[in-house]
Amino acid sequence: MRRTHLHLLSEMARTSPLSPTELTRLRADYARGGVKQHVIFGSGKRKTICATAVAAYFGIPHQDYRACYRLSDLKRILNRRGWSVASRQSKFCRKTCTVSQLMKKIAAQDTAEVGDYLVTIPGHALVLGREGEVRVDTDPRKADRRKVMKVYIVKKGKGL
Repeated sequence: MRRTHLHLLSEMARTSPLSPTELTRLRADYARGGVKQHVIFGSGKRKTICATAVAAYFGIPHQDYRACYRLSDLKRILNRRGWSVASRQSKFCRKTCTVSQLMKKIAAQDTAEVGDYLVTIPGHALVLGREGEVRVDTDPRKADRRKVMKVYIVKKGKGL
């Protein structure tokens, strides 16, 4: 069953670092016609559903940026809005691993880092919590065998 953005926003209310007022504003934005499908501009740039959901989780509404379809775009948007993004690829996935394997590795670590994990797979992005649980995924799977490309920790504030 595919979840709508409104369902994702209700889940984010329980786990998001945002205040209730900010979450209410995001819900209103999506209710007025947020990004429910990919937006493709005349220049060829896109605003994708998964990148928009990830940015919204970190408190950045889709009206604040024009296009976001590459990992570098998403990292730039997060950095400009006060979030630090640092690679954790070598800590969790030195060789290839799947999303399910990554979730187990994050849950099994001794000291949980403060922050959430931005995970990219081919053509998609999702957010995992510090206990390995899925926080944002617009294409959820029961047994997730998708190959992980990059793993980043996202923390509030500049510098790690």
